[in-house]
Amino acid sequence: MPSSKKIVFIESLLLLLIAALTYLPDMARFTFNRDDWFYLYDGLVFGPQAFVGLFENLRPMRGPFFAALFSLFGIHPLPYHILLFIWRVLGGFGMLWLIRLLWSRQPRAAFWGATLFVLYPGFLWWVSGFEYQPMVLSVTAQVFSFAFTLKAVTSKTLPARTAWTGAAIASSILALGMVEYAIGIEVLRYLCVVAVTQRDEIRITMRGLWKSFVLTSPSYLGAFGFLAWRQFFFENVRKAADVGLQLTRLADAPLTILSWLLRFLQSAADILLMAWSVPLRERFFNGELKDMLIALAWIGAASLLFFLFIQRTEESSGESNRWQVEGVLIGALGVAGSLIPILVANRYVDFNRFSHYALPGSIAAILFVVGFAGLVSNRTARNIFLTLLVFSAGLVHRALSVNAAREAETINAFWWQVAWRAPDIQPGTTLVVAYPGVRYQESSDLVWGPANFIYYPEAQTKLPVQVPLTAARMEGDLMTNVRTRAQSAQNYIIINTMRFDFGQLLALSQPRGSCVHAQDSRWTLLTPADDGNMAEIAAHSNVTNVMPGDGMQKPQTIVFGEEPPHTWCYYYQRADLARQSGDWDEVSALEAEAKRLGFAPDDPLEWTPFLQAHAVRGNSAGVEAMIQNLKSMQAYKDNRPYYKIQFCRSLRALDAAGYPLTPQMTALTEPLFCK
Repeated sequence: MPSSKKIVFIESLLLLLIAALTYLPDMARFTFNRDDWFYLYDGLVFGPQAFVGLFENLRPMRGPFFAALFSLFGIHPLPYHILLFIWRVLGGFGMLWLIRLLWSRQPRAAFWGATLFVLYPGFLWWVSGFEYQPMVLSVTAQVFSFAFTLKAVTSKTLPARTAWTGAAIASSILALGMVEYAIGIEVLRYLCVVAVTQRDEIRITMRGLWKSFVLTSPSYLGAFGFLAWRQFFFENVRKAADVGLQLTRLADAPLTILSWLLRFLQSAADILLMAWSVPLRERFFNGELKDMLIALAWIGAASLLFFLFIQRTEESSGESNRWQVEGVLIGALGVAGSLIPILVANRYVDFNRFSHYALPGSIAAILFVVGFAGLVSNRTARNIFLTLLVFSAGLVHRALSVNAAREAETINAFWWQVAWRAPDIQPGTTLVVAYPGVRYQESSDLVWGPANFIYYPEAQTKLPVQVPLTAARMEGDLMTNVRTRAQSAQNYIIINTMRFDFGQLLALSQPRGSCVHAQDSRWTLLTPADDGNMAEIAAHSNVTNVMPGDGMQKPQTIVFGEEPPHTWCYYYQRADLARQSGDWDEVSALEAEAKRLGFAPDDPLEWTPFLQAHAVRGNSAGVEAMIQNLKSMQAYKDNRPYYKIQFCRSLRALDAAGYPLTPQMTALTEPLFCK
């Protein structure tokens, strides 16, 4: 039989391999995700000190941490994602150690728990490689802190106890400095000490509980010190984290207790139970068949490795089912403790916006699952159960990974087209953007972030950072703001100043199968696939916010990838730019060049600039050739009345725009498109 050290080495290697099969296959395709954009824009224009300013009155330890990361990696996305993966795997190694210390006679349980912890499917924001660094680092530090405490209370010499206690305090301060609401999981430290120190007792007594508290208390110096500093010395500007304010609200509204109780039950169920099923249903089974099959292959391989290892490794027991019951009890109590500061801050756990609140409690949730699995007496049945959990969790993360990679590629391709279309964009413009297949609701960072990266990357010298191009949130008040040409200002996340002016609106849409369309209120370009609100928004879009220039603003390739090939959409964007300034000769020249190279649109409406150019220039042969182009397109055949109306409107709009058609051209185009 291999030695214990060799087994630990094999387990660690296998843990790393399973994590790599789960998290790494698509990572090189990631860029920045959601709120990452605003963090990185601040760093781009202000430098690392932006993060110190951002967090000095929120979570001061995060500021230097982010500043150090940005100093190392700048705006290169991949290193952040790799580092987040490293924290996750290190956390797994910590869990491997913690469970071995907790249940030393059940070494196989440690591997179960470590694997499930690395793959815990209740945390869904790991694809945001910059913003969520502190959260993942925090839970990793917390796991090691608990292990350090167990080493301290079981050490025989004072120097060893002192060293391990110091390590426990330091890692606890690191964990709480990154994520203050993680203080609730500190209850698990005490519960683990009780389990270890009272292992040989027939029953738990008050004296035994007190003894365990005395042994644990030195390790609590970090948590208690942090809590005292946070509440009595730190000037907190984040009201959600102000315990005194929240308790005042509780006194004013006693029904808040009932709300907290309901949120507690929901959040506890999510962390302990629903995390293993709900994200799978919501994320994996909504994917495309090809992606699902590839994910099944990757995660099937990882799960098979896991199953073969736990099925073939020898188990040691020598204990009753006490350790399993301990796991269930301390896991459930630990999750309960982890939720208290989250609920007091009027937050909760869910699998949409707030999955990061599950991270502290996930440590306890894994102990719960390991204990529960240990209660299954049939070895094969238990191993199948554990493997199914690994399989389920892995599929969730593969679905997240594929979606993040596809979203990144969609956004990159979109902004390359915008760069072709818009040499510059007027500062003060408010963008309304409809990406193909990307729904972002309130997360407008992934619109104004890329836009400002491209058009306004110049350094700024004072805080708050001015955001020249803002973006509308795709939420309920959007249409009201558009109709009323609303104006407002916002101090966004403390160090960003944004001004919204819906009177200076620029709408950019990309229906599936089409190029990006910069909407021009003179002649809107609305395909059958456009969102229902886009018709009204497009009518308010002021394309003069696009400023012609001598060249294009080149997107940074380390963020947006290499420039795509100059196929149809390149020529469409350049022609649309020429149309904006009335350079109809250039529009026709671009059509000729695109045809010479064999390029044509998939969207019939993208012939519009070229049809208008032929009409304005009095080119009857060109108009008639365009009719033949359209008749050859299946999309046009399938929906001819709709497209004829759109072409008719765009031709009739030429006169009001200052480009009147000759009577002969009107006589040609009216019967073709307007009858």
